[in-house]
Amino acid sequence: MMYAKLALRNVKRSAKDYLIYVITLILSVGLFYEFMSIASPYYNESLPVKINLEILNKAMRIAVPIVALLVVFLISYVLRRKQKEFAVQTIIGMEQRTVAFIFFVETMIMGAISIIFGILLGIGLSQIVGYIVVQSFGVEWQPYLSLFPDTILFTLLFFGAIFIVMGIRNIRTVRQLKIIDMLH
Repeated sequence: MMYAKLALRNVKRSAKDYLIYVITLILSVGLFYEFMSIASPYYNESLPVKINLEILNKAMRIAVPIVALLVVFLISYVLRRKQKEFAVQTIIGMEQRTVAFIFFVETMIMGAISIIFGILLGIGLSQIVGYIVVQSFGVEWQPYLSLFPDTILFTLLFFGAIFIVMGIRNIRTVRQLKIIDMLH
């Protein structure tokens, strides 16, 4: 419990430093959700005009790995930025495995925040795309709540898995680093 409080405090303290990181993660999740919602069978049913989304579904097969690589890069970037902080925590007496665990919890907290706000952003973005699609067919636009269960589940599983895998990878990396290497 004490470590969870420390991790939460670190997230709050680092919020200003990593604001661009979190915003980029939120945008990544939002765009991912928006693209996946458009590819959802529920999406086409919600439109007043039926359209063929086969090309878009194929494009998603390319977009998903690109988004995954972006998220992996961002999490790795944060690890490099925080290495000096890890070294200081180790020097003042905290075990490296504890430092690694705290960083894991921080990663999960930032991931959860990114997923929640990213899904909300994705809902808004899918509304905008829906408006553009419907207007291009000259049909009256009726806003709707675009909460598609398959899209929410896929987004949660996709990003949750990335954050967990990268968090475990970061635990291993932090535990194996020497203090002198962390300071450089």
